[in-house]
Amino acid sequence: MAKRSYKFTDKSHPIEGILSVIFGGFVTITLIALCYQSSAAAGKGASYIGLIGMLAFLLTIGGLSLGLISLKEKDVFYRFPVAGVVLNGILLVILFFVYIVGTII
Repeated sequence: MAKRSYKFTDKSHPIEGILSVIFGGFVTITLIALCYQSSAAAGKGASYIGLIGMLAFLLTIGGLSLGLISLKEKDVFYRFPVAGVVLNGILLVILFFVYIVGTII
């Protein structure tokens, strides 16, 4: 049986890090929905798909910046800020790639 121990600390989860993860999750769901909608329209989706994609791109930049801001805080748990930075960084690269491919093709 594992020994239970209590950890007494003043650390907390930064709200910016939690928001960063929430933004990343929302953009992930949005990106999946937009890909489905675009494939259902055989690649000829309406302009609102592109507009929502650009808004998702801006939201990803916001989530990345919130994650980076929360990484600079002292005496906090870094689980959410690191997860938010990684998730939003990957989404930023994916959305940037989709944008570049969309302008070339």
